Amino acid sequence: MPNYEVVLKTVEPIKVAAIRETLPNYPCIGRLYDELLEYFKQHGVKEGDYCGAIWHDPGYKQSDVDGEAVISFEGEVSSTDRVLIYELPGVEKMATVVHHGSYNTINQAYAALPAWIETNGYKIIGSNREVYIIGGNEQDNESYVTEVQFPVAKA
Repeated sequence: MPNYEVVLKTVEPIKVAAIRETLPNYPCIGRLYDELLEYFKQHGVKEGDYCGAIWHDPGYKQSDVDGEAVISFEGEVSSTDRVLIYELPGVEKMATVVHHGSYNTINQAYAALPAWIETNGYKIIGSNREVYIIGGNEQDNESYVTEVQFPVAKA
């Protein structure tokens, strides 16, 4: 098990384009990113630096996962029935760890972070996020870097 350094930090709000849907499993979120990038291309909008996922279920699920793909962008574009443009709210206190490695081993970060939260007298107060610092569509790419985030408050 990797030794994760937990960092508590403030996360600033950011304007994003998003698609939220109930997915058969976690890897299926990749097609939502493809759809967002195609939407940007059709509307002449440039992808920004922030690419993430919001997992709205309160715990791990094997199937029917409530996931939201979010990407920041440069330029102007409007919401549609499918693509929502909004400001992803900031979070005053976000407990975070950085996972170096494939998505297939990200469960290690998901074991370490909630354990730290509980041990240190915090409670989770909202949906968790993943920020893809280096990522892609391959589940087993060891070069990926993902920040796992949980909004927290003192218990």
